[in-house]
Amino acid sequence: MFFQKKTKDNNSSDSEPDLWGREPLELYEKIGRPIERDPENPLRSSDGKPIQDFMVLFYKGKSDIRGVGGLLYAGEWINYGTKLYRVNTLLQQLELKELIIEELQLEESKFLVSQTRVDPRLHLFY
Repeated sequence: MFFQKKTKDNNSSDSEPDLWGREPLELYEKIGRPIERDPENPLRSSDGKPIQDFMVLFYKGKSDIRGVGGLLYAGEWINYGTKLYRVNTLLQQLELKELIIEELQLEESKFLVSQTRVDPRLHLFY
């Protein structure tokens, strides 16, 4: 009951090619525009801008962004299963959220953009 086997009947097969004949993304596969990093500080770009590290969670399964140029150009997207992408980008959190809404025509309630790093202000508590 809880672990229903995936079949073609319930439209949840991950091994079928998509509309354009592409195979599904492998786990941890990177897509998008690579960010050139500072050789001395991998958390900054080569021109000194901070690189933001986000998780983007899609509540009801994520969209395939391989055909969405605006998102691919925004940074490095790493496939984390059926609902998550990890994104390294030069955009701020609100900018990334607005770009996702615009490019994928989604409502804000359909996904979450979250920092992956611990807020440095929390060091006071441990």
